[in-house]
Amino acid sequence: MPDRRAAGASECSGTGHLAADLRREPDQEGFAQRGGIDRGAGRADHRGSADQPVPAHQARRLPVRCLAVPATAHRARLTGERAARGGAQVDDRARAAIHRLRLQAPAGWQRPRGFDPVPPDPGGHRWGARVDGPGLALQGENLGYKRLGLTVLLVFISKSLLAVAAYLGWGVPGLAVADLTGTVLWGVAYVYIAKSRVGWFGIGRPRFDEIRGFIALSWWFLLWNLVITVMIASDVVVLGIAGSPQLVTTYTLARFVPQAIVVAVATIIFAIMPGLGGLVGVGDLPRAIKIRNETMSLVWLFSIATGAAILIWEESFLRLWVGPQYYPGAATMLMIVLSVLQFSLIRTDTNIIDLTLDLRHKTELGAFSAALSVVLGWLFLGPFHRGIIGLVIGFILGRMIQSIGYPFMIGRMLGIPPEDQLRGVIRPALATAAIFVVGTARGKVVHAHSWAVLVLGGGMSATAVAVLAYFGGLSESMRRTVWRRLRKVVRLV
Repeated sequence: MPDRRAAGASECSGTGHLAADLRREPDQEGFAQRGGIDRGAGRADHRGSADQPVPAHQARRLPVRCLAVPATAHRARLTGERAARGGAQVDDRARAAIHRLRLQAPAGWQRPRGFDPVPPDPGGHRWGARVDGPGLALQGENLGYKRLGLTVLLVFISKSLLAVAAYLGWGVPGLAVADLTGTVLWGVAYVYIAKSRVGWFGIGRPRFDEIRGFIALSWWFLLWNLVITVMIASDVVVLGIAGSPQLVTTYTLARFVPQAIVVAVATIIFAIMPGLGGLVGVGDLPRAIKIRNETMSLVWLFSIATGAAILIWEESFLRLWVGPQYYPGAATMLMIVLSVLQFSLIRTDTNIIDLTLDLRHKTELGAFSAALSVVLGWLFLGPFHRGIIGLVIGFILGRMIQSIGYPFMIGRMLGIPPEDQLRGVIRPALATAAIFVVGTARGKVVHAHSWAVLVLGGGMSATAVAVLAYFGGLSESMRRTVWRRLRKVVRLV
């Protein structure tokens, strides 16, 4: 039996021969019989088989991406070993490496040496994915859906720990312990899933050149994390500096429900949506465009439904929870809900841009937008004395750079003309304006005097608004697409 080192290296060199295997003429049915691809499992087999044909247009595109594999250095040395093995089946580790390449190659990014799927010794480790963490390892293998049910359970457990600590009166130390416990549970769960689903996952000591190559890429991820932190938390900081503690309290309580609901909805949507990475990796841009539009429509639909319910019932919620004095007003709540909706759509676009690894332009644009948001928020709050509503308007105006710039970046990536994107925004924008105006007006006259009425009324309002937005804000083709997706989710649950 050949040793594992020779086997792994041979299969890596075999990737470089995909061009020869797949560059064959298709048969009469339009399939290339040499070179099978199993998309469902994210695997590629350079030998192929007649019972697993590949569409010819995909077979022609794949070799270009496979040639980017840093396996050329192994090819001459391992040709004899590959022939001796007789073209044995590619093992799971090489298949995973080929699949990861298909996600990365379209962006023109050449993988550094440290990410070579076949190390020079049998005990080598795939250190890069380990640095990224178990969660990103699952995403890189298109196995993020494996954590779907567990993610929901962990959210419930971690938040319940915080609620219990607050209810028992343990103060800030108790909340810190509860938060730390929840974080440890998340880490343990992710490590367990990654170890059981990703064969190459583990811990190893990297070389210095590997660390340097990884930092060259992760630097932009670090900067983006700083930008996203500024986008999320800087409004409270500005309000505390240029405003007063009372304004901070009112604003924090008023935006609690909008942020909590939208974040939860976005988490569920991204968990159930199919990955765009594989579609972009194989050059299937029409399907990638369809999935992107579907994702944006779902985010918009759920955000509109929950946002309108918040506009109607927020005053009742705050009055039952902490007292009527913390309600900032109908106009201010409208701006807060619009700000949360804007941020949800921006975050959706940034996740799509990440697939291209165009981190520099995304981060630079985001940093400029975040800085402008802080300046405008302070300007409206301080010198102009517009209070909370001025702060929120300033941040909305500052983020308009991202709301405009990111869709155009995605349009260039996926080949979507700007005029098509503009036409697609008109109908949802009009529906948003109409629904939010009506919701704001209803919030002034609707009042709930018990939690039961509030929960029941909020659920009914969100359902009714979702139906109105579904028919009023989405085109007929998008309604069919969204309906099919929702039916699949119901069957999954």
